[in-house]
Amino acid sequence: MAEKIIHNERILIIMALIPIWPVQLYSFYMIEKTRKYGLILLGILAISITCQMVLPFPYGLAVALPITIAIPGYYMKKWVRQWNAKLNSS
Repeated sequence: MAEKIIHNERILIIMALIPIWPVQLYSFYMIEKTRKYGLILLGILAISITCQMVLPFPYGLAVALPITIAIPGYYMKKWVRQWNAKLNSS
C-alpha cells in the first residue's frame, strides 16, 4: 500500500511519460492505480503489436511510440489530480 501523501504532479507525469513499464508501474503504484494501469498496459500492448504487424517497420514504430507515451501520461495527469484533491479534502 502506497503512502497517503500528496505527490508532486510533475514528477509523476514525467515518470509516466518514460516508455519503460517498470517506471510507469511504480508511478501508478504511488497513487494506487496499479490494476487500472495493468489493463491500460495490455491495451497499449495490443494496439502497439497490431500497428507494428500491419504497417512496415519505421511507420509502425512511429505510430506505436506516441501511443505508448501519450495514454499513460494522460491517465497519470487525470488520476494524480484526483488523488491530490481527495487528500486535500480530507
